[in-house]
Amino acid sequence: MPPVQQSAHIYRAAIGHYNLAAPAYSDDALLNSAVMAVVANMSFCVELLLKCSDSYVKKGPSGPGGVIAPAVIGSNAWGHDLVKVFDALNADVSTDLAALFEQETGKPIRPLLEKCRGYFEAARYSFSYKIMSYDVSAVKDLADGLIRALHKGYGGPAHPADAPQANAAVDS
Repeated sequence: MPPVQQSAHIYRAAIGHYNLAAPAYSDDALLNSAVMAVVANMSFCVELLLKCSDSYVKKGPSGPGGVIAPAVIGSNAWGHDLVKVFDALNADVSTDLAALFEQETGKPIRPLLEKCRGYFEAARYSFSYKIMSYDVSAVKDLADGLIRALHKGYGGPAHPADAPQANAAVDS
């Protein structure tokens, strides 16, 4: 297994999905009209936040004339099921994340992961999936807690709601 590292590239993608969905939580009309998009984006944010905590960079080989192939940035965890993604993380990483999440939120992470485990796929394919209910607050609580846990444990950008100006350079 490649060494454990955190990926700012994957983290930025997660924050992009967060920033797209978060405004709906303070606008009932927007939330009601776009609930599936909000749930899909917020749950994909959670997935990426988990994946960014255990990632790798595979550098491409040098080609003729010294041209370097593009690097591949990825996660050591695969899939969209949040419980399976969490369980696939390096054991030290998942233990640290669980402890940091509980310090930041006062709640254990696993029940929220269980509750939201299939939200991304179900919301993304809501036109053809079985109908299910969503706890839109739980998926946002999970995202908020993970952002704060990652910031506390690994540094980097603060939560977008806490310091939007501090994150401006990261998002550019």
